[in-house]
Formats: sequence, C-alpha cells, structure tokens
Amino acid sequence: MKGQVSVELLVVIAFILVLFIPLLVISYFKVVENNDQLVLIQTQISASRIANLGNSVARMGENSSIITDVYIPPHVKTVNFKSVGGGGEVIFVLSSKEGDTEVVAVTDFPLEVDQNLNIEQEGLYRIEILSKEEKIYLRSYP
Repeated sequence: MKGQVSVELLVVIAFILVLFIPLLVISYFKVVENNDQLVLIQTQISASRIANLGNSVARMGENSSIITDVYIPPHVKTVNFKSVGGGGEVIFVLSSKEGDTEVVAVTDFPLEVDQNLNIEQEGLYRIEILSKEEKIYLRSYP
C-alpha cells in the first residue's frame, strides 16, 4: 500500500514538472524579448526628447536655452549628433540579440556638440540645449 502511494506521488510530481518546465522556459524567453523592446522604446524616447527640445529652443530664437535630463538605457553603444544639410540627426546605436540597431531622431536645425558632452554609458545625463546662429548647441550641464 505504501509503495503504491509513493509511485502515485512520483507520477503526480513528474506530471507537474512536465507542465511547469516548458512554461518557465517560454517565460524566460518572453522576458528577454520584452527587455529588448523596453530598451528600444527608452532609446526612442531619449532621442526624440533631445531632437524635439532642440527644435523648440531653436524656434524660440537666439540665445534661448533649456536644461533637460536624458536617460541613456543599457545596451546603447554610441550616441552621435550630426548636421545634415539644413538639419541634424540624433543617432543612438544599441545592441540587441538581433544585432546593432540605429535609432534616429531628426532636427530641423543643424546640431553643434560641445566636446565635454560625453555620453558613453548607461545613466542619467543633464544636457543644456541652446540656440545660437540658427543652430542647436548641446553641452553637458554641471
């Protein structure tokens, strides 16, 4: 009698494990996928924030400025600012399991970046955005 109860208990435990182990594996992969999507969304928000505030400051006129905090999420490899034609681009390159992805936000005015503005790792950065001579200037704020 005791042997039958032990065997039945082992069968029930084995059945529960057969159900839960695949669920745990699927859950793990979904969490990793959701983390990649979260980093991509955070990167898009940061790039858009810099570009939109730059456009707003430049439209306010000469010597206008604003100070903002920008969060750089993990897995961002580089942050570049380019002047292209009559406008500019804020370019974030991030790494994910599919490879490198560029997130680009476009400005209506050319960009100039102070050499002291080094965005090299994850974290919160305080940036001053200024308008001078029909250009957007970005610099680190103490």
